[in-house]
Amino acid sequence: MTFLIGQLDNLDYDAAESILEEYIIEAIQNFVNSETGQEYLDNHPIGGFWTGTFIEMAYIYGGYTLSKMTKGNAQEIMEYILPRKLTLFDPSDTDDAIDELIAFWTYLHKAYKLRSAKAIIKYLHSIKDQFPRWMFDPERGGMAKNFMIQGMEAGYDMTTQQGLQAFQAEYNQNLSKRPPSTSADIKAVLEELDQAMLLEGEQIDMEELVTRFLGALTELEPEAIEDIISMLEAEIGVEPVSSASPSEALGNMRRSLIRESLETEFSPLSAEEKNILQNQAISATEPGTILKDFQTTLDFISEGVPVSSKLKQLSAKFVIDLNSRLSHPIDSDLKRPVQKSYPNIHGLYLLLRTTGIAKIDARGKKLQMVLNPDVYASWQKLNATEKYFTLLEAWLIRSHPKMLGNERSGPLTMGDRLISSWSKLAQQESVTFKEAKDYDFLSYYPGFENIFLMEMFGLLNLTLSKPAKGEGWQMKKLQPNPLGYALVKVFCSACINADLQWDSQNDATLPFGELQPALQRYFPEWQQTLSW
Repeated sequence: MTFLIGQLDNLDYDAAESILEEYIIEAIQNFVNSETGQEYLDNHPIGGFWTGTFIEMAYIYGGYTLSKMTKGNAQEIMEYILPRKLTLFDPSDTDDAIDELIAFWTYLHKAYKLRSAKAIIKYLHSIKDQFPRWMFDPERGGMAKNFMIQGMEAGYDMTTQQGLQAFQAEYNQNLSKRPPSTSADIKAVLEELDQAMLLEGEQIDMEELVTRFLGALTELEPEAIEDIISMLEAEIGVEPVSSASPSEALGNMRRSLIRESLETEFSPLSAEEKNILQNQAISATEPGTILKDFQTTLDFISEGVPVSSKLKQLSAKFVIDLNSRLSHPIDSDLKRPVQKSYPNIHGLYLLLRTTGIAKIDARGKKLQMVLNPDVYASWQKLNATEKYFTLLEAWLIRSHPKMLGNERSGPLTMGDRLISSWSKLAQQESVTFKEAKDYDFLSYYPGFENIFLMEMFGLLNLTLSKPAKGEGWQMKKLQPNPLGYALVKVFCSACINADLQWDSQNDATLPFGELQPALQRYFPEWQQTLSW
């Protein structure tokens, strides 16, 4: 049987996921049937576990395929992905790991002449002694894995339900008897902060710290969240929380952390900024291209567009097509793009979902994004000003990274991210970037999709440069606009008046118009709102 090593290379995630198990089985079978595989099995009677695990985790957590893998990719898998995601129950479980992977990559080198195979083999030889330690290093493990390791070290059989439950009971009992700062869950959350601090050195990015912290909290059990909140109240002076549930506690913590930024970093509107707002015309292309590009997107999906089963996003074929129709298409040379590879479309997709103008329908066994006829009919009755501010409100108040599949993103909304990042973006009249690493921080905070939405709404201008071969879009320059300063100030003032808690965040079925009291004085054409 011929193994098609490049079978996963040009597929989107959902298509690849459906054949991944069969792909792994074929890879193992071809390896063990090869001369190299037979030589390995002569000295190691059991093989295949580490080969299959390596392939699976490389693709699921890194998007890496065998035929295109580099030494750097392999290093990330061995030093970060496997130690964090794979739980072993005995150090001896790693005994054959490196030998098997060396044999597997030797087979790939001989059979497929992979360009990086020699470098990967050399790297694997170099980590033979360290890898077992990495796999049981608590600092490299995730929260769930560290919990398992703690149970094993305490003498519990964590392979059984009885063992898990017994250790959970002891863990919870001990948690209530000792100071919160000694909790393993607390340590794990605080490691998120330490990691961000180390990345930034002495110039700590407080917004990123807050987001990482809150994102880590959302992964914990309710009892652990309450434990951490109690610690913060007692030890570092966070405003006391009297919520009835952990989710309410997180919401209160979010408001407490964002409020200071609102009150200290944004001054009232100046007379000049009020004039900018009053004189701003709204059309399909003013102050940005958001209305034109959003309508282009609506026309594109009018008859229905297939989406993936997991994330419910557009495939590469449709993303590339839609990108070419927008006012400012992104230039990309990626061979296997996904929707988030085009942050302009990622942002427009977010607005489609948040407004409810588009919905996901099942057509047979396939999912499609289609227009919601009732909501779209309401949309068509709005004038340009009403459409612009409906989209602005949907973005700033109702949108959340989880709508894009970013599960570990914490409770901060897209509007929170704009508030916390704008002052940094607007420190200079313009910012120029020499290479991608200079603006990597924007991918996390506020997120590239939000940067491109800022451009489409007319808050700033973006200049992109030609991408390097095989690479995605490249940002060259970012320049905030006067309108951006003014609109952000109005939004911040409205947030303070709402105590950072909008009614629609508790009930998404409420009508739009929560920003209308703050903006209608400058834009009296905003009379109607979108109906569901």
